[in-house]
Amino acid sequence: MAESYRDPLLTFMKKGEIILHPTDTIWSLCWSFENKEALDKILSVKSPSQEDPIVLLASDIDMVKKHAERIHPRVETLIGLHSRPLSIIYPGLTRLPEHFNEFKDRIAMRIVRHLQLHQLVCMLEDPIATISTRLSGKDFPIDFLDIDPKILSLADRRIGESDAQADKRAPSVVASYDENGELLFIRD
Repeated sequence: MAESYRDPLLTFMKKGEIILHPTDTIWSLCWSFENKEALDKILSVKSPSQEDPIVLLASDIDMVKKHAERIHPRVETLIGLHSRPLSIIYPGLTRLPEHFNEFKDRIAMRIVRHLQLHQLVCMLEDPIATISTRLSGKDFPIDFLDIDPKILSLADRRIGESDAQADKRAPSVVASYDENGELLFIRD
């Protein structure tokens, strides 16, 4: 990641700012998952659901394991093989900051593929919390210009507005799994 990109983004996250950024899937609001104030600000406009959860972006499976009590071995294998980004709502997601407790069934984790965000997660050594720019009852914004002004007003910073690739992405697949490791697709 270029020095001019990495350093300010890391600084913004550490200062507790909410950043509007394209991810490996769609435009999302991103913040430090330790930041309760950012979560509260976002909750003033939108609420997470199983179809549109808070997604914690992890650098690798070890970071997921740090926050998930258990991961079925079958699911761990599928994460690496799935062709599209796969956000999983883990039944044993327990090692999270207290302000996430009421949302445990609406928090997913995904191993991030977006290069700059992956490097940022590695530098922070913790997941980045994200939520889509979709408002309840509406379609996912395909293009930056489709993002509702209410969502835009939440962002302290906008990064990647000129990223033409960001306007060609789709939401991740969201799934949970049963005790046998069978994926239960919530959003495909």
